[in-house]
Amino acid sequence: MDNLLEEALKGDKDAFSLIFLQIQKDLYRIALSKTGNKEDSLDAIQETMYYTYKNLHQLKSKDSLKYWIIKVLINECYKIYNKKNKINLIPIEKSNKYEDKEFYEKDLDSNIKFKELLACLKKREKIIMILYYENLYTTKEIAKIMKIKENTIKSIIKRSKNKIKKDLEENNYEKFNK
Repeated sequence: MDNLLEEALKGDKDAFSLIFLQIQKDLYRIALSKTGNKEDSLDAIQETMYYTYKNLHQLKSKDSLKYWIIKVLINECYKIYNKKNKINLIPIEKSNKYEDKEFYEKDLDSNIKFKELLACLKKREKIIMILYYENLYTTKEIAKIMKIKENTIKSIIKRSKNKIKKDLEENNYEKFNK
């Protein structure tokens, strides 16, 4: 990817497109988990691609390209969320319209249950839990993406798990025990 980045920095659009192709599945998963639908996810990815290409010269470290792109993507998803003022997770009533399963390796039912579990969390906690459990990023990678200390990420994950556990106990979610 270093050679592609060098070419992209020189203005080669094709090289930049190839970089995006290499990380498209990760970007799509993150965008879909944030926006809840295909159209908004693709819009966020398109805006991310435009912004990062236009501002590629601002990249501080070649090693952080992927993390920078993901951070821009998350910000684009926030913009879409704020613009539409809707829930950033897949609503249960729309779950049967979930598209592009080839990008998503997990079972749809378990994905919906995971999203339901996250409902008691704040936006930042949801993002971290999705990156950690769904997209399988390490705490170190999440810290780099979110620009937060790794120990803070670990604390947020632990607190979030406790919130989910408490919420499950208080609401007696029997449907998750099936």
